[in-house]
Amino acid sequence: MDVATIQKRIFSGSLVGFLRIGLAIPVYLALTPLILNVLGEERFGLWSFSTTIIGLINLADFGLKNSLVYHVANQRHDEQAIIGHFSVTVIAYLFICTFISLFVVLFNKEIILTLLHLPPYLYAEAQFLLIVTVLAFSIRMIAIPYQAVLEGYQELSLSQLVFTLWILTYSVAVAVALALQPDIYGLGIASLISNFVILGGFFGLARRRFQFLRLDYAHLRSELYVSIQRVKTS
Repeated sequence: MDVATIQKRIFSGSLVGFLRIGLAIPVYLALTPLILNVLGEERFGLWSFSTTIIGLINLADFGLKNSLVYHVANQRHDEQAIIGHFSVTVIAYLFICTFISLFVVLFNKEIILTLLHLPPYLYAEAQFLLIVTVLAFSIRMIAIPYQAVLEGYQELSLSQLVFTLWILTYSVAVAVALALQPDIYGLGIASLISNFVILGGFFGLARRRFQFLRLDYAHLRSELYVSIQRVKTS
């Protein structure tokens, strides 16, 4: 890929990124006081805690996305190599999502009552919000390998476009929830639904832009065999 093409793609990605930021600021400025007024201070604090959970789970990325972006950018002419890196990354994210989801499902009571010290009357809402938040983030995490492939090919504008569509979907979904079911449950469902836009957007764009992209189970078995042999010889 020549320098002029890369510069053009970076420029278009920046433009869409500015559009995303321009939409996000008024959306959050408008929705935050509405949600606070509907939920009240106590439940708004509980709702805000979900963003903290996502921030903590972000640490579970372990640099996998940046690694995949790097390998795709450096081996963009080797489709089989990209398929191999992509397959390993997808399985790694699925493993991480499964582990975190099972941990939260099994120990959500301990997290809510012991760690957060929430009053009993908020337990059901906190349990629902905790599980929905982890599921929503798992949906995002599964989308990351497709996002990384797009960004490895410098398709930054497409990546920013997906998040722009997510902001629009999220704002509409939250507005509908506030109108029809103005509580933690309605907002949680709205958040979960909007995250499917991220998964569907990255999956659809990556598969359409790079039709060769797929999971290579043979490569995964080979990598697993090599890993087992390394463990045995170490």
